[in-house]
Amino acid sequence: MYSFDVRYYSFFLCLSYCVYRSYKPLSLLINTNNKFIMVKRYYIIKNLIKSAIMGFITIFLFLFFIPNLLNNIWIDSYNRLIGAIYVSNDLAGLFGVPNLPKSTKIHHITTVFLYTLICILSTEKEDNIGKLIVIYTIFSCIPFLVNSYLGLRFFYNRGDNLTLEEKKINRIIDINRITAFYIYLVSCLFNWLFHGLFLINLINEGKLSLLYILYYGLLVFIINDDIILLTWLKQNKLDL
Repeated sequence: MYSFDVRYYSFFLCLSYCVYRSYKPLSLLINTNNKFIMVKRYYIIKNLIKSAIMGFITIFLFLFFIPNLLNNIWIDSYNRLIGAIYVSNDLAGLFGVPNLPKSTKIHHITTVFLYTLICILSTEKEDNIGKLIVIYTIFSCIPFLVNSYLGLRFFYNRGDNLTLEEKKINRIIDINRITAFYIYLVSCLFNWLFHGLFLINLINEGKLSLLYILYYGLLVFIINDDIILLTWLKQNKLDL
């Protein structure tokens, strides 16, 4: 019997609205004469907010969440709280940030849908796709430096005659990119390996239900976005 958690979903919607409303005042902190940066300021703020949120969640995950999972302790309220915080920026970005890449839009729509499922499914008493969604969220939060680079790359200085300060800024952004790439790559590999082995086990045991097929089908869009970002980070292209 499924029941929809109205309380946490309402919290998610309220949080998404708060994040959406924060874009404009926070964008005022970006004070520059660079017209291109000013056009992209909402996109920059969106990614810096998401990086900060994911960094906070990662600390919480290692302190409380992951130890529980290792002991096979699943708490629905934890799942829904973390999910609401993580996905709120995705929903806000869909409405507040113009000209998002198509793959990013699909990724955000998919995460909102998966969070909706988390508010319906309970992981406390049975095995279901809710647990897989939680696992994917954990591995998605760890490479939070990816989003910081997505925002900071617009401040990368181009040209041959750069000042020492401009070179320093470029070096910091480059370190962010390289670190983000390797953490992201390792996180994705572990994530995909876990999901692949889980899928094989489902098939071998004859437990591959329609709901699992739906989940893995949706996962294709998220993995596609992951691959696009990984390739882009490796190629060191500032434009996405």
